[in-house]
Amino acid sequence: MKIKMRLAFLLALVLLVMTPAMVSAQDATPNLEIHKINGKEYYIHTIEAGNTLYAVSRMYAIPIKELLKANPAAADGYAIGDRILIPLKEVKRKDFTQTVEVDGNYLIHKVEKKNTLYAISKEYDVDQKDIIAENPQVVDGLKEGMEIKIPVAKIKKTEEKQLYTPAQENIWQTHTVEPKETVYSLSKKYQVSIDSILAVNNGLVGGLRIGESVNIPLLKIVDTDTSFVPSPVFDSTSIKPAYKVALLLPFFLKENKEALEKENVTSADIFGMSGYALEFYEGFLIALDSLKKEGLNLKLFVFDTENDTAVTASILKKPEMKSLDLIVGPMYYKNFVKAADFAKKNQINIVSPVKQSNKILLGNSYVSKVATSSPLLVKRFADYCHSNWSKHNIILINHEGEEDDATIQTFLKSYKTSMLDSKDSTMQSIPNELIYGSKSFANLKNNLNELKMNVIYIPSENQAFITSLISSLHELKGDYLFTLVFNENVLNYDNLEIKHLHDLNVHALTSEFVDPEAQEVKVFKEQFFNRNKHLPSKFSYLGYDVGYFYLSLLNQFGVNYEVMFMGYNKEMLMMNFNFFKTGIESGYENHSVFLLKYEDYKLKKVF
Repeated sequence: MKIKMRLAFLLALVLLVMTPAMVSAQDATPNLEIHKINGKEYYIHTIEAGNTLYAVSRMYAIPIKELLKANPAAADGYAIGDRILIPLKEVKRKDFTQTVEVDGNYLIHKVEKKNTLYAISKEYDVDQKDIIAENPQVVDGLKEGMEIKIPVAKIKKTEEKQLYTPAQENIWQTHTVEPKETVYSLSKKYQVSIDSILAVNNGLVGGLRIGESVNIPLLKIVDTDTSFVPSPVFDSTSIKPAYKVALLLPFFLKENKEALEKENVTSADIFGMSGYALEFYEGFLIALDSLKKEGLNLKLFVFDTENDTAVTASILKKPEMKSLDLIVGPMYYKNFVKAADFAKKNQINIVSPVKQSNKILLGNSYVSKVATSSPLLVKRFADYCHSNWSKHNIILINHEGEEDDATIQTFLKSYKTSMLDSKDSTMQSIPNELIYGSKSFANLKNNLNELKMNVIYIPSENQAFITSLISSLHELKGDYLFTLVFNENVLNYDNLEIKHLHDLNVHALTSEFVDPEAQEVKVFKEQFFNRNKHLPSKFSYLGYDVGYFYLSLLNQFGVNYEVMFMGYNKEMLMMNFNFFKTGIESGYENHSVFLLKYEDYKLKKVF
């Protein structure tokens, strides 16, 4: 009966999803809003195709040197969609009202009274013949109001070539792997960071394979302390009296309508991920209600994407979408990419609430990704191992036939970096990597140390292998001390004995953890049950955490809240929110990392 009630509630969303909302259109000139950053006033310009520093300087009637002073990184180039600061006090107001437009690789000049071809050529420092070549109609004379193209490439200036290089569309290229090539050698060859290569190739979990094509970023992903990234400041101009937020989730309303017509409905009848979508939505609504009590004025739009790119595209065409302040979802990759492109074009912040490839962050500063990537989890764990377990016997299991090598190499690289940065002058050993095959337990046993704690990290998620390994090691627990570390998915295996996990001091590396003993979790569970008549799931907590965090940012800092990411950390019910920008031109990734362990037959947080 409860399943049928929940399904009926899901279908009740049809009215909410299908009812058109009367909302005002987005400001036609969003870049002309004044933003206060570090006490100074700026316009923010979003780079479009064909933009050059010279073109931007003409658009805003500001000297190029002042643009570079405000945006030093712009001298190295930028991509379409990047944003640069226009210092308000340097804009020549009189000239700004007559400023030119930009169309691809041309400036558009509107002919004024008494303009001559000679005067225009001198104004832009372009030969008259080049202007005539692009505008043959001018040979018949100039008329007031006529628009003519000024070719940027023909401008004769002495400044650096970069000032006249148009912004590029492509943000990565492909490379075919050759024998003996490594990620390190590729990073040197293309002069990009190793992390940026991993970011656009899903971490290269399987490593490099000869003949395989990999993505190579054309733009470097830089450290988060770049001078371009403004320090957290309060920007009062971004505060609005009310906000508009859209949830794009896979409810599969049509499919579930058929299930509701059955007499005996079970959880198996709920279609696809719609159950997760509903649970996320239920948690999100509780967060919204909490913030409304704190003064948040918000209009929520809910749409069913059906995991269909065509449906998603039709949603994005709705008139209310361009006036949004925040988009949450979609959950599926192809749909999210389509929505992220729309968000970038319309300067709307968009959130990925579930695990996605880091490709979604590249070249789009409006995207933030809540789920922490596996390489980040491994790096944080390696740092912890060096700081706390370096005197132990650390063994890394590379299961034969499994794609563990990239994970182990990430661990070793971070561990060695911690060793180099350490002020400890005592001899430190490097963790021992074991290639584990069908007959390798004897080799593992030979590498155990009777006098030290044996820390064994097993990145494999092969359930049969892990079950067998835990059983075999448990037989040795009287002779050795163990600490076993697995990735988070192992916690979901239902065939592992809790006693074995406890006896072997099993730890798990994860990006999320709900502590059932925490008072705030108990309050949420009671509130959720009273409202929905069932207990919250992982997706319910996720919906609440995402909703409360992002809506709080809107409520406190307004639509330009992204500049606050670097200084606004928050511990929520299931995850921590601690965002870092992956590059000047790219989005934000959350660094939420927990190490859990079994203690007194319960999971408890180590960090």
